[in-house]
Amino acid sequence: MVSLRCKIVVKDALDNLGLHPIMIDMGIVEIAEELSESQREKLKKVLLFSGLELMDDKKIDAHRENKKRHYRNGSLFGRNA
Repeated sequence: MVSLRCKIVVKDALDNLGLHPIMIDMGIVEIAEELSESQREKLKKVLLFSGLELMDDKKIDAHRENKKRHYRNGSLFGRNA
């Protein structure tokens, strides 16, 4: 999530599910409640419909590591250094 629009979509989705966001930042959301499986599935569908993806911690860590690896190799955005 990189734009204000993304943050608004995420906040609205959480509000509609009765969840209370503590923090919404680039790629990270912290909520006051535990997310039930039902809420997680609903949130996932809403985000996908808006072009966003709900990722768990393992997927986030893998994504960040992959991004670092590409940057270290000088191939960020498909360019080789």
